[in-house]
Amino acid sequence: MGACQAARHRHPTRYYVGAPYVKCSTRNLTEANGRDVSDETSDNRWEQRLSPLIVKGGVLPAPSVLLRHAGELNLTPQELVLCLYILDKKWGADWPYVSMLQAADELGRHKNKVYAWKQSLIRKGYLVATPRTVPGIGRRADYCDLSSLFSALERLVLAEAVEQARGDLPLPLYEIGTLSTVSTAQYPSRGIA
Repeated sequence: MGACQAARHRHPTRYYVGAPYVKCSTRNLTEANGRDVSDETSDNRWEQRLSPLIVKGGVLPAPSVLLRHAGELNLTPQELVLCLYILDKKWGADWPYVSMLQAADELGRHKNKVYAWKQSLIRKGYLVATPRTVPGIGRRADYCDLSSLFSALERLVLAEAVEQARGDLPLPLYEIGTLSTVSTAQYPSRGIA
């Protein structure tokens, strides 16, 4: 695997300011059957939606549901920005190590403000920040886990799907409490399947 392919494998749609930019030619990309897939695998779609220069500066894939429901999640605009910043550092399945000092610097905000946003996300239960200390070096970037936020986002996506599936159906008259999904459990003791 060449350097170009390795960079694409690690960071398929990201370019970062301050990191080496790897220009990969996608003109001759073909599948095994010979079909040209350059438009499907390249960053052209981002360049068309934004601009080539903006794409070179960096593109952040973020969940749309996070933006649509930030108010419902009780996220302030500043907390939303910090969540997006953390997601920008997430390059794989693992959660990233994020320096709040670096975040403050890159976001152009005072470190105390960024620490306050972090603490607020922790209090709301959306962020688990695990401190990291390296022997002989000292305090390093925190491990920032947004799994609880992602759990809330998944619940919102499911709720949207239920609402969409209901369509124009009238609201149920006998809905119990806050039950919002249909149970598929079997009840053999009552003879109900």
